[in-house]
Amino acid sequence: MKTPTTLNAEFSEELSAPGSVTIDGNVVSSGITIDGKNVEITGLSLAAGSHTVTFTGTKDINSLNLLDPNPTSATFVVGDDNVAPTVTSLSVLGENKVKVVFSEELNAAPSVKIGATTVTATKDSDDKTNKTYIATFTNAQVGYGTSKFVNTDVEVAAGYQDMQDNAGLKYTKSVTFNLDETKPVAQSITAKDGKLIVKFNEDVAAGTGNATVDYTTADGLRYSDTFTPTAGAYDADGDGVVDNEYIQIDLTGNTNMTDGTKLNNGTFKVTLPGGYVVDTATTPNGSSSGVLTYTETGSSSDSNVPDVTSVTPDRTGFTILFDEEVSSSALQVSNYTLSGAALPTGTDLYFDGAKNKVRVELPADSIATTGDRQLVIKPAVTDLAGNSVDTADRTQVVNVQDNTKASLTKVAVVDDKTLTLTFNELVSDGTIATTATDVQGDFEVYVNGAKVAVTSVDAADDNTVGATTMTVNLTNAFTLTDTVTVKVLDAASLAQDLASNTLKAISVSNK
Repeated sequence: MKTPTTLNAEFSEELSAPGSVTIDGNVVSSGITIDGKNVEITGLSLAAGSHTVTFTGTKDINSLNLLDPNPTSATFVVGDDNVAPTVTSLSVLGENKVKVVFSEELNAAPSVKIGATTVTATKDSDDKTNKTYIATFTNAQVGYGTSKFVNTDVEVAAGYQDMQDNAGLKYTKSVTFNLDETKPVAQSITAKDGKLIVKFNEDVAAGTGNATVDYTTADGLRYSDTFTPTAGAYDADGDGVVDNEYIQIDLTGNTNMTDGTKLNNGTFKVTLPGGYVVDTATTPNGSSSGVLTYTETGSSSDSNVPDVTSVTPDRTGFTILFDEEVSSSALQVSNYTLSGAALPTGTDLYFDGAKNKVRVELPADSIATTGDRQLVIKPAVTDLAGNSVDTADRTQVVNVQDNTKASLTKVAVVDDKTLTLTFNELVSDGTIATTATDVQGDFEVYVNGAKVAVTSVDAADDNTVGATTMTVNLTNAFTLTDTVTVKVLDAASLAQDLASNTLKAISVSNK
């Protein structure tokens, strides 16, 4: 941060569009410029203390990839930050890694030491708060020798710095490392696109030997063949990242078992030899032998994959239009992600008048900022013949709208007939008021529990596009010892935030 009026935000790569930006919940509508990886916001007037900036729909230089997670929020401090970062936890991962979590984001990777060996930790990509690092050693550096476990001290070297260059102190913890001698275990089997998908209990790679597949048709005909596994190529949840605990057994070259794209109906008995896959230990452990069975009942002559025609957002959610009817799988909340996360709890999905039109109703107060978000439709969404949604259409960019109501947070006494109401975000008169009494009906005022008359309400946008305060003028005077309560009515409709959400029904007192 250059000054209390200018904010710089640095991203991991060059940007083409900043998306929408809010600071402490308020939309920043001007003073935003992009310079490569950096976004500069000028013209701010921020009080000393902690603030939160949120980016929604920020795009990289190709204008294809959205921010991850989306939206992303970061906290910054106006004024002097003299608090040094600390290590909040240190734990063992596997046989030769440690995970270190810090109290805040660091400006550079920390150094971690075991014995005489110091390594530079790497940022854990799964932690979007940027507070977690992974330090990887060799088994020799851990000090196993001929032992199967080691008790040793792990040291995080002093000098790691937060974003304000405050340096942290040395941190040491005694931990126990154990050699990984556990065989990977096959847990389940499914099928997709003419392939059998086997899930293991840990990350695996291809080992040795072939799987034997015995296929029996509904008429009792049996066919057998052997297949080698494909590892490191299956994306189970459609997020663009390979899930290494899965292997694929491709049957598409066998015309008795598939039509070239899908499995034929029948039962598939899969015999896996010992060592068919191995785990990622320094000395890889081969899997035990085992037998899995999968039954296919949904194959059809229809091999046309469904396409997404459009995704149309509005104030309460969005509508997905497919080019053909889809199955009830399209109504499963778990088959979608929004900005890399599950759809908000309470999301309602239903067919809107036709089975090719899926309505996604987002629960109120689930979206805090308007902006582009990445909607991922998982492969589990299929048409009536069991064909998954076209791969090219599984990722959509949707301009999801803010549906979080503004809330009254404070009632302050100005004089014996005047109150100032403070809200948690900018509020305007939704009808663009021409008189001071337009929003009067949205509020009730009580003095010591008795309802009193309101003369007028000075709407927030009488002179500006919005403000975080409103003034309420009462007909009769009250005293400083009185308890004054302002009730925002459930039917409030005129006073709205800048995203046109009405006010949250709430009662707030001056004491």
